[in-house]
Amino acid sequence: MMKINKIKIEINTKDGLFGSFFEFVSGLNIIRGNNTSGKSSLFQAIIYCLGFEELLGGRNEKTMQSVLKDQIEFPDDSFHTVIQSYVILEIENKNKEIISIRRSVTSSSGRKPQLIDVYFGSILENPDGNFEYKPMYVHDKGGASNNIYGFHLFLEKFLEINLPNVLLNSGDLRKLYLQQVASSYIIEQKTGWSDFFATMPHYKLQNKEARVIEFLLNMDIYENKKNKQKLLIEKRLIENNWRSLYYRLNRFAEKVGGKLINLSEKPEIINNFDNINIFLRKDEKDYKISDFINLLLDDLTELKKKKINNVSENIENDENELIFFSETLNQESFKNP
Repeated sequence: MMKINKIKIEINTKDGLFGSFFEFVSGLNIIRGNNTSGKSSLFQAIIYCLGFEELLGGRNEKTMQSVLKDQIEFPDDSFHTVIQSYVILEIENKNKEIISIRRSVTSSSGRKPQLIDVYFGSILENPDGNFEYKPMYVHDKGGASNNIYGFHLFLEKFLEINLPNVLLNSGDLRKLYLQQVASSYIIEQKTGWSDFFATMPHYKLQNKEARVIEFLLNMDIYENKKNKQKLLIEKRLIENNWRSLYYRLNRFAEKVGGKLINLSEKPEIINNFDNINIFLRKDEKDYKISDFINLLLDDLTELKKKKINNVSENIENDENELIFFSETLNQESFKNP
């Protein structure tokens, strides 16, 4: 949450000091005035002090009205050349912390407009106060990411805005810029009403309007995509492990002369593990391993019951079999001389 408390515009000319001061109240503030009375200049000064002037179609002082950088024109047709001008904006966060933001539009000392001075307190309320001060910058590299001097990163933290990561056209990830979010609640009258996000900076971002809306609605699309990708990776691992186990069981079944039944090659929900088994064949019939073991145990029992005769005891039986096979051979010889 950001609350704008006060703003001061100061313009130093060859003929003296000019400017204006405005104080805002909580709730709705309506600024009314005739044409050329300075409404747009006031609105643009607020945007400029926050470093959001890209919403006006450009960067730095070129986006400001001529009254802040060229000359002041009075109703009496007098003109006053601008030597130096700056804006001081006082804002407050939800924790009631106040900062004052000072940014030059025109500087006689050659001060760059990218530079911003941040005072931790109300210098408009107490100009002589000994407030902590920190120089920062916007638009140059690091303005939204430098932890020490990046103004927009500081503003993001001051307002407690947690911007999400978004996908660039290059496929890389980068945080959503505060300027892009600002375009959703700052509308410039000349171009803004033609399209809600008409003045949003691009910054190589795919579907930038959708990304901002997703952030404002707390949809967390990127996090959902990341979780989806994680689930897809886990799915592939499960599929690979399942397939590997399936082939191992198949090879084991073939090795013992059996076959695997009731197990799919692809992952599936198994409600009854008893249906999955390896069948072994005996006497033209298939048996589960447990049943096959029981058959072997029965065969072993039968073998143990049989009496094993010695050689002398088998001589008579062997002689009888030998006579039988000899006679059979002779008969076959007579049939086929």
